[in-house]
Amino acid sequence: MLTLRSRPLTGCGQRARGCAHGAATLMSVVGLLAIAAGAAASALSLLQQGYRSVGLQLDREVAFRAAEAALLDGQAELLALASGKNHEAGRQWPAPGACGAGARRHHCTPAPGRPAAWAPWMTPTGGTVALAAGIGTAFGAVTGAVVPTIAPDMGGPLVPPRYLIEHLGDAPAPYPAGAQRYRITALGFGRSPGRTVAPVARVVLQSEWIGSIPQAPGATLDRTSRRIAWRELIPEPAP
Repeated sequence: MLTLRSRPLTGCGQRARGCAHGAATLMSVVGLLAIAAGAAASALSLLQQGYRSVGLQLDREVAFRAAEAALLDGQAELLALASGKNHEAGRQWPAPGACGAGARRHHCTPAPGRPAAWAPWMTPTGGTVALAAGIGTAFGAVTGAVVPTIAPDMGGPLVPPRYLIEHLGDAPAPYPAGAQRYRITALGFGRSPGRTVAPVARVVLQSEWIGSIPQAPGATLDRTSRRIAWRELIPEPAP
């Protein structure tokens, strides 16, 4: 009589269910690792974007504060003129469409149909230091104001802000006769580590100011001298 004997199965043949379970566990672990790697990459990307966003916001805030400081510096100059200091400079302004020369190159008179003296600041390349330096005057150049020394690793402007003053003619009613209207335009730069040609951020602010330049040196300051308007101009983005 023929007798068939079966030999015991070894390996996965003996433990088919256990092998299948182990393979499924391995695939699950691999899948979880892939998901974790993707999540980590996404988190890193979000952190980098957030860091860049915060950096750009800080850069713009620095530029904004610098431009506002330049506006106030221009107002201080006008207050000095209205109080009788440097009387001749306050009574004499360039012809329409022109700016002064030398120490008065930031004193301008606009002309209808012609670009304003500060118009180049609004162009895509208006934030370059070389272009900005040829327009207006630097913060403190007239008033003697000084920007506090800021450490390189601190948040502060590396390029001094600039401003120019335009004489817009007689002030409208109800301001008293003789009151004059002026426009101050200021350009502020943000921090630009490693970029000395084109700062990262720039802000252009503008204010209108009413004041009466005295007819004679030493006259008292007119009480109408003050800021009457303020706005921010949006330059074209840099290339």
